[in-house]
Amino acid sequence: MRIAVISDTHGNLRALEAVLSDIADRAPDATVDLGDCLSGPSQPAATADLLMSRGFLTVRGNHDRELVERPSAELGVLDRYADVEIDHRHRAWLATFPTTAVLGDIFLCHGTPARDLTYFVEKVGPHGASLAPMEQVKELAGAVTQPILLCGHTHFP
Repeated sequence: MRIAVISDTHGNLRALEAVLSDIADRAPDATVDLGDCLSGPSQPAATADLLMSRGFLTVRGNHDRELVERPSAELGVLDRYADVEIDHRHRAWLATFPTTAVLGDIFLCHGTPARDLTYFVEKVGPHGASLAPMEQVKELAGAVTQPILLCGHTHFP
């Protein structure tokens, strides 16, 4: 199975449109989304409409969770912007995202299998980020048995 993976769109409609065009050219069997779909300084409502029309298997990112679970007054700046721009349909769609998912032999999550705010493949310190030691990655994987694990949240190429 050939799959395309998107993640951390953060409401960037133009970038999403470009990526989806490239994905269409490659014609994968499936496309999955690893979350954090809308919170950003661009076009969260239009981004939501486009993603909703595609029906991709999408796991919940930390920003998706914040938009569904927290009151507006408690949101950070990017989440607050998205909160004002989106409507009840978008929130209902965000609320359908599972925290993790499995597609064949692939495990999908946003941060780690247990927490959407934990970085999986990197170690973040006062001087930036670097790849995490394999022991840390294995520990964070926990009881995941699938041979392939995909995570978002990182923003690490």
